[in-house]
Amino acid sequence: MRTYCLAILTLLLSITTFGQIKNPVKWTSKTEKLSETEFNLIVTGTIEEGWHVYSQFTPDGGSLPMVLTFKDQKGNFELLGKAKESPYKKEFNKDFEVDEYYFENKATYKQQIEVLSSDESNVTVGLFFQMCNEEGCLPP
Repeated sequence: MRTYCLAILTLLLSITTFGQIKNPVKWTSKTEKLSETEFNLIVTGTIEEGWHVYSQFTPDGGSLPMVLTFKDQKGNFELLGKAKESPYKKEFNKDFEVDEYYFENKATYKQQIEVLSSDESNVTVGLFFQMCNEEGCLPP
């Protein structure tokens, strides 16, 4: 009976271990005031050792690039240009036969906005990205 209970406990622990979701990137955000109506929205990802995230400028035909979306409930802001990002690494991927642009350790994206109304509003930043390491990639 004791062996049976130990076997069930071991099985339950192994199911729990396999069921954990890997999350090798932790995101933070902040704002930077540039003028009375203009701000930078800054999103920073801290990437675990051995993992990388792709640039929004990664060419088609390879891994999935970062896609940033910016929304608010009232439409009180306008994007000024495309999001800028910290320097990335560039490497040829022999499997896809394209250059890939990616970040290791840290990725920072900065989007300048102009506030169009004095009404209070929160900007929601959506991130669609793929994380990879030497063993493979996690789904976006």
